[in-house]
Amino acid sequence: IAQRMMKQNNAAINRIGTIHYAAYCNNTGFVHQQNGDMPQALNFYLEGLKYYEASNDKYGIANTLGNIGTVYDEQGDWQQALVNIKQCLSIMTELKDKTGMAVALNNLGTIYNNHGLHNEALNYLEQSLALHKQTEDIENQGLVLSNIGGVYDKLNDNEKAIAYYRA
Repeated sequence: IAQRMMKQNNAAINRIGTIHYAAYCNNTGFVHQQNGDMPQALNFYLEGLKYYEASNDKYGIANTLGNIGTVYDEQGDWQQALVNIKQCLSIMTELKDKTGMAVALNNLGTIYNNHGLHNEALNYLEQSLALHKQTEDIENQGLVLSNIGGVYDKLNDNEKAIAYYRA
């Protein structure tokens, strides 16, 4: 019995160490991304993703996929960005994490808007806004309202753009 308990404890310690290392990779990737070193950021995110997957940490997997998506977008590979962020959204939906879902939807909306797919952008941004309202996240509501204003700005609908910028 003691040996079995030690094995279980070792497995728990290994899982914690794996998640800690994955978080280190994700955080280091974020620093590189903020400093504009996208290839290095991507390397760290991908390394972290392997460890989150090994520990079956779905929240960590989802967040890292979202981060990977933003790097691909910044590198100009918006199709690969969409793939990763949609995977993030799927996991966040499975986890019923409304904040995570709202962030992923906002990121999708922003990407679609940047590539001229304004109706698609509005669809995702409106969903994001609704979730942020449900969670009473005022700060992110403001961000999404501004992004919706940006869509209307690109559509040359100045009246709606200003209304959303003021909201």
